[in-house]
Amino acid sequence: IVSTALSAQWIKLPAFTKENLISCDFINPDYGIVVGNNGSVYKTTDGAINWKNISPDNSLSYTSIVVRSVDTLYLAGYRQTIFNKSSYLFASTDGGNHWTIIYERPDYTGFAIIKYINGLIYYHDAF
Repeated sequence: IVSTALSAQWIKLPAFTKENLISCDFINPDYGIVVGNNGSVYKTTDGAINWKNISPDNSLSYTSIVVRSVDTLYLAGYRQTIFNKSSYLFASTDGGNHWTIIYERPDYTGFAIIKYINGLIYYHDAF
C-alpha cells in the first residue's frame, strides 16, 4: 500500500509479487523500495506504477531497507536452512545495481531492523 499524500488515505496497490513483503522506505512519492521473503527487493521510481527486483541475492530473505538517496541504500537480510544460517548487511551506492556486503554474521539469523542515524548504521537483533 502507498499513501498518496501526508494526510491522505492509503490505497491498495496491484499485486506485483506473491512474496510476503516486510518493510519499505521511500524518499519521495516516486522513489522507494520494498523488501521481503525469497529475494524480494523491489524498487519503484515512478510512484509504485512499476517495480524492478534489485536483490543482491535471491536466496536471502530481507527484513529492512534504508533509502538515503536514489543512489545510497542499506539492506538487511538473512538465510536460514537446515544446514546453516547467516545474516548480512548490504550497501549500494548506485541505486541497487551493485551491492557490497558491509557486515556478515555466520551462524546467526537477525538484523531485523536497520536505521541510519547521524552517519552511522544501527541494527536491532530481533530473531
